Amino acid sequence: MPAETIPALLAERVAHTPDLAAIAASHCSVSYTELDRRSAARAAGLVARGVGRTHRVGLLQQDGVDWAISTLAVMRIGAVLVPLDSALDPKALQFRLAAAAVRHVIIASASDGIADAGEGATIERAGLPTLRNILAADELDEVADNTAQAVAAALEARAARADDMVILFGSDGAAAIHGHGAAIRAIRAAVSVYGPVPGAIHLVSEPLFKIGGFGGGLLAALVVGATLLIDARADGDQSGGSAGASATLESFGPYCGHPPGHALPAGKQGSAGHVLDGIKLRVRNPGSRELVQAGETGMIEIGGHNLLRGIVGLEREQAFTADGWAGTGDMGRVDADGFVWIVAREQGTRVGRSDRG
Repeated sequence: MPAETIPALLAERVAHTPDLAAIAASHCSVSYTELDRRSAARAAGLVARGVGRTHRVGLLQQDGVDWAISTLAVMRIGAVLVPLDSALDPKALQFRLAAAAVRHVIIASASDGIADAGEGATIERAGLPTLRNILAADELDEVADNTAQAVAAALEARAARADDMVILFGSDGAAAIHGHGAAIRAIRAAVSVYGPVPGAIHLVSEPLFKIGGFGGGLLAALVVGATLLIDARADGDQSGGSAGASATLESFGPYCGHPPGHALPAGKQGSAGHVLDGIKLRVRNPGSRELVQAGETGMIEIGGHNLLRGIVGLEREQAFTADGWAGTGDMGRVDADGFVWIVAREQGTRVGRSDRG
């Protein structure tokens, strides 16, 4: 059975591609075996500093090998990662830490020359009642003892596909909660269309704290056994895939697509391709909320087992339609051949919009 948790996914990579470079960035690379070893050591360091299962952990490091080590360390012990833009201004950072109820924050190692423990002073603890620790990544690698290592291993053994894995903020400020199994299934569906293929060099041009870099970059490489090449010039403006393909927080990436380099059939140019495996799609009239006929334009909603678990701060009935579907914020249509056409994108929080106007 394919891996559906981060610990199982790492074990799968070590078993099948132990010596392959997992990540390469800024003249530094790490094999899958080394990535597993170093993230396990940092996971034990997190345990030693009080990080536990279900704790929400903010990550404020710039993209690179060490970012990935911290990320995997958090997720492999059952804590919930909250990746954040290290360039956020204090007000925006404060908002995200409070909204996600972050309990611990990892900042970059002092040796990275990016941030050190002193930078934690920019976080106003008085406005963050859940915040307990600000941790420097390099210190985490030095504090674990045998007991912490044993606890970290026990937490890994408890990992389940239904566990929360990550909270990702969208451009509209909404924060989507994704579980291990749903996120990994979504990435498997996406790589079957977009790649990468096993052993490939997989360039990511979107920051790793965003869905494209985190899911389409790091997790995609882990799923297939590719080498993630991190572009230090990443600015988030580039995206892969076929023209019109839609990537959303609701589906942990694209919900439809067509393989790059493969021409769309005659008459289908400009479409976003077909719905990906594991995703259901329907289109509803924005006024009546009734389902539309093939070829008619309306609000696109998605369902299935690859979706987010919820939205931070919203009850389930606020985040999903009454029958469990998620709005994408896309207006579009599905033609008689099953091709999806995106015609407009709404602004603002998307999830649950369809039942609530």
